[in-house]
Amino acid sequence: MFEAGHIFNNKEEMKLELGKKCLLEHFEFKVDRSSKTRYEVSCMGDGCEWRFKAHAIPCGNLWFVKHMNDSHTCSKTQTHPHFRQANPKVLGHFLKEQLKDSGRIYRAKEIVKDFRQRFEVEITNLQA
Repeated sequence: MFEAGHIFNNKEEMKLELGKKCLLEHFEFKVDRSSKTRYEVSCMGDGCEWRFKAHAIPCGNLWFVKHMNDSHTCSKTQTHPHFRQANPKVLGHFLKEQLKDSGRIYRAKEIVKDFRQRFEVEITNLQA
């Protein structure tokens, strides 16, 4: 999905997919450049070679992957206490299936516990 040439419907979809990838693969990225036409991110690990670059296609909302180096040269065990990419959109994507027809009240404390068990990620009550 993230190989060069892949096309996303819009920037938000691309950012959501990147956030999900980071959560599942236990790493964080920082945004190096973000504008209406470019989006470049790199791994937070010191000296890591992981990179992602995408550009907008003129005359529309489509974005294409220009470059993707999916190899980490960092130790992904050096995680930060709270994943930057664990934002409400990414967390909501993983929660929406659970909440679809359940009718249950899912409190922040339970969400924090579930993410710790499912993804081995610490999130705050505010993120939850």
